[in-house]
Amino acid sequence: MAITEAPRGLLCHHYVLNRRGIVERANIVTPTAHNFLGIEENLKKLVQQHINEKKEDIMLKCEMLVRAYDPCFSCSVH
Repeated sequence: MAITEAPRGLLCHHYVLNRRGIVERANIVTPTAHNFLGIEENLKKLVQQHINEKKEDIMLKCEMLVRAYDPCFSCSVH
């Protein structure tokens, strides 16, 4: 098992090898996975605060919030 600080947060990984040294199982927890609960909670709060605005404006704010947590999401939410 290894844990390292990546640019976007903690990266954890664990591997199980067989007797020949071949990976049989791998578990990787990315910074995105660590941050997902916070992203979700803040998105809910943001939408509640701006619920009376136009849908397009709310979506833009949500996209900005996600990018603040995880720049790698920027391509998937624009």
